[in-house]
Amino acid sequence: MLPFDKDLSGILQALYDAPIEPPRWEDFLRLTAQASGGEAAALMLLHPESCSVTRSVGINPEATKLYEQHYYRLDVWREPVTRAHDWLGISERYVPFAQLERTEFYNDFALPAGIPHAIAAMVERGPQRIANLGIYRGLRGGAFDEKDLDVVRFLKPHIQRAHRLHTELNKAQARSASLEAALNALSTGVILLGPHRRVVAMNQSAERLVAMGKGLLVRGNTIGLEHPKEAALLHALIASAVSTGEGTGLQAGGAVMVSRQNLPPLHVLVSPVRGFDLDENHPVRAILFVKDPAQRLRHSNSILSALFALTPAECRVAILLGDGYAPKQIAETIGVGRNTLKSQLASIFRKTGTSGQSQLVRLLAQLLSM
Repeated sequence: MLPFDKDLSGILQALYDAPIEPPRWEDFLRLTAQASGGEAAALMLLHPESCSVTRSVGINPEATKLYEQHYYRLDVWREPVTRAHDWLGISERYVPFAQLERTEFYNDFALPAGIPHAIAAMVERGPQRIANLGIYRGLRGGAFDEKDLDVVRFLKPHIQRAHRLHTELNKAQARSASLEAALNALSTGVILLGPHRRVVAMNQSAERLVAMGKGLLVRGNTIGLEHPKEAALLHALIASAVSTGEGTGLQAGGAVMVSRQNLPPLHVLVSPVRGFDLDENHPVRAILFVKDPAQRLRHSNSILSALFALTPAECRVAILLGDGYAPKQIAETIGVGRNTLKSQLASIFRKTGTSGQSQLVRLLAQLLSM
């Protein structure tokens, strides 16, 4: 059963504030745990060989450190949960409690930490990491049941939108301290919309797509599309996202494909946002992320250098790998010996946290797709 609209509105306000004001993630987690009947909550990122708890409430910080350093490897919930392509469920669905009680993870960590019962929800699934939301309660509170999932089920698309927004902004801010320059560093088109669904600003990628005059149109300060049915869907998504951004709605926005003549359709993601005002006269209530599948994307040296501290030579090697060149072809193209290239590759893998060429290529593709 869902809480009152005013309670949901408070949760959404904290959630959509969080990408701009990171401490608000704790407010979101606390409110969500309370609304779901939980006593603690955490957001975590799971990598192939590591785990980081990015935000948590109600969990002892020492327990968090122990989990990151050791117990995530023993976490019997992790494998059955993340094996699914998408997930939302109570811990007993994945591991029966009688089985859990016999594990080291339960007796040495979950029980002492006061989190033997959990709700798990997927926030993001990518080639290099998985983001998960966990809601927890102690032994006395008993197991969660299916009705306890109602709040998280409703919030899940909102959480995924806000997390995507958080990732986009972090990536942009890592490249530039200037908001305008940061947005222009993104290969994804970004369109900022104000309270009346008016276009407040666009980055250079969005401006290029609009200038083509195919599919996505901007007339005056209003978003338009060539096809009426697609336009009606997009306008409805924008209206719901703006309402949520203003604190009067509960919808998470959504996605739409924008058809173009003789070109593959654009992929448009609509997300509410709060606290992202350009200035006091230009509030922003929704963001459109526009991806063009036909665009030939390549990383620039400045971006790879900013994100991973690669040298100019290493940037060139990484870009060529991303373009599909084999190491032998790269050595011939840039005129270096086999041992030099081997040393450069080892440094690139170390700096990017990848273990080989295939992982690096997937990482570069993931960054371009964001």
